Amino acid sequence: APQSAAKDWALALHRAPEVLILGAGPETPMLIPMLRSLGWRVHVAERRARWRDAAGPRADLLDLHPDDAVAAHPHADVALVMHHGFESDRDALAALAGSRIPFIGLLGPARRRDDLFKLLRPAERDALSGRLHAPVGVPQCGRGPEAIALSIATQLQQWRGTRSR
Repeated sequence: APQSAAKDWALALHRAPEVLILGAGPETPMLIPMLRSLGWRVHVAERRARWRDAAGPRADLLDLHPDDAVAAHPHADVALVMHHGFESDRDALAALAGSRIPFIGLLGPARRRDDLFKLLRPAERDALSGRLHAPVGVPQCGRGPEAIALSIATQLQQWRGTRSR
């Protein structure tokens, strides 16, 4: 073939977005498959035996403290703090303050966020500013685990869409 017929081309491959879920709960069995079906890579860090099964049999389940889970996934796009436990959520927020994860979602009402922030150091609060979405999820999406999972997945997809432009 003549040289003039040869064309140079490039193929850009983007990595799948990655979410690190810190703490499993009633929303997790719906949220994980929903996010996976939307193209997210999902990792769940859960140390409590009671909730480990909630992540499901196919989950990338990490038996790690939040500090270690965040260190193991420094390039995650999203971290969701969903322990349903005050001390565990505080530990997770403190660990995430030192990360570069751009989107951090905290489950629960604004008052809970405010109470957690009172226990964080000022430098940790400052480090989370602008990245923390609390409460995580689309407002007024309904009650119950299924609706909460849907609202979180919707917010993550909206955020993902704004970043890919």
